[in-house]
Amino acid sequence: DLSWAINDPEVSLIDTAAWATIDDGDYINYTSRYGVGAGEYNDYYIWFDTTGDGSADPAPAGRLPIYCNITTATTQVNVSDALGAAIGAVSEISAANTADNVTITNTFDGNVPDIADVNSNLAVSTLSQGIIRNPFKTSDPEFIPIIKETIVVSEFVINCTLNKWYSDLGLFGWYGFISQEAYGPWFNQSIDGYGAVPNAYDGTPFPGHMIGTGPYEFESVDFVVESKAHATKFDNYWNATALEADGYFSVTDLYIRFFADQ
Repeated sequence: DLSWAINDPEVSLIDTAAWATIDDGDYINYTSRYGVGAGEYNDYYIWFDTTGDGSADPAPAGRLPIYCNITTATTQVNVSDALGAAIGAVSEISAANTADNVTITNTFDGNVPDIADVNSNLAVSTLSQGIIRNPFKTSDPEFIPIIKETIVVSEFVINCTLNKWYSDLGLFGWYGFISQEAYGPWFNQSIDGYGAVPNAYDGTPFPGHMIGTGPYEFESVDFVVESKAHATKFDNYWNATALEADGYFSVTDLYIRFFADQ
């Protein structure tokens, strides 16, 4: 089960060792998420009341209060307990405290501005950055690696174990066949066209088009008896001369066999 690796919430730490130096109205800035979308987060200030009358609320603009009353605190553990309870009362945040620190975890995954002490003198840190990874990239994936293990069986046979049953089996066929130099002028641009009918966005023609011109083409598939797919070399693919000069795509037949491990 690799579900743990897909996304992560932000995790922060407040060390309460310097609790005795906290003054009335001192505070820490903290941000938590209430959703995984862009901008779906709340900015808070965690402020300390040492007198019990609430008169020193710093109320920084644009932030919501997390009120921590330490009026009766006489030890570090008292402060840690009060701080953990105050933070944990916020619905999109969970807090776990020990005698000397409080660990804060966002309920929702994704990055937020790092925790920052303003004037409480408590040491704060970000233990791990929150992240929403992109699970649809076939090269340089931003979450679980597509390929879990590769074993070379012989000169022309490899066993490739993938991390998910829906991992992209086609990555072997087209990896590396797009020339960055040739397509540089169209970087990050949509190029509509097909076959020998280019239609570059700026009207500049170029010979042929990369769509449908991979180095291998479908030949057959057998899901019943041998559970394998067969692709054969397609010689008329885009940029073949330059790529094969660098040693790409010398294999003439590509077989993919499917093994279900569960």
